[in-house]
Amino acid sequence: MENASKALLIAASILFAMIVLGLLLYLFNAMNIMGQADEESKLIKQISEFNAEYEAYNKQIMYGTDVITLVNKAIDNNIKVDRDEMRPYYVDVTLTIDNDYQTMRKVDTLNTTTGKREYGSASAVGGAVEFRGGYKYTLRSITDTSSQDNFRMDPKFVQFFAADVHDSIDETESGGILSITYTFSALTQFKRSTFTCEEMEYDQENGRIKHIRIKERKQVVF
Repeated sequence: MENASKALLIAASILFAMIVLGLLLYLFNAMNIMGQADEESKLIKQISEFNAEYEAYNKQIMYGTDVITLVNKAIDNNIKVDRDEMRPYYVDVTLTIDNDYQTMRKVDTLNTTTGKREYGSASAVGGAVEFRGGYKYTLRSITDTSSQDNFRMDPKFVQFFAADVHDSIDETESGGILSITYTFSALTQFKRSTFTCEEMEYDQENGRIKHIRIKERKQVVF
C-alpha cells in the first residue's frame, strides 16, 4: 500500500512538472508571437509613414516648387541609404521635360512722363541650357546594369535642384525712359511651371515607394 502511494505521488509530480513545462512553453511561444506581431506592426507603420511623405505629391497639378521638394526629399533619403550595398530603399524620380530651362531675360520700358509701359519679350541669355526639353531625366542613373553597386544618383540632376537662384531686376533711366531688366534663372522658371505626377511605383518586396514619374504640364517663363 505504501509503495502504491509513493508511485502515485511520483506520477502526480511528473504530471505536474509536465503541465508546468507545457504552460511555460505556451507562454514562451505566445510572447514570441506577440513580439513578432509588434515588430510587424512597427514595420507596417514605418512603411506607411515613409510612403505618406511621397504620396503627398501624387497630384495632377503641382508647381515646380513641389517637385523640387520631392526630388530633394528623395536625394536626402538616397544619401542616407547609400551604404546599403543592394540599395533596396532607394527612391528614384524620373522627370519628363518638354521645354528648355535656362536663364532668361526681358526688358520692359516705362515712359516716366506719360506713365505708358511697354512689355518686352523674353529671350535666352547666352550659356548652356540647364535642362534640355524633350528628354527624361532620372535621379538614379545606371552605369552598369550587371552590378547593383553601380547605381548612382545623376550629378546633373542633383546639382540642378541644389542650385542657388540668381535672379535680378535692374533699372536704368535715360531721356525720361526707364528700362527695367528682369533676369530669371532656369530654377526660378522651373519653380513657376506646373507638373503632374504620372505614377508612383511600389517595391513588391518591401512595400515602399521606389519610383516616382513626373511630367511637365506647363512651362512658365515670366
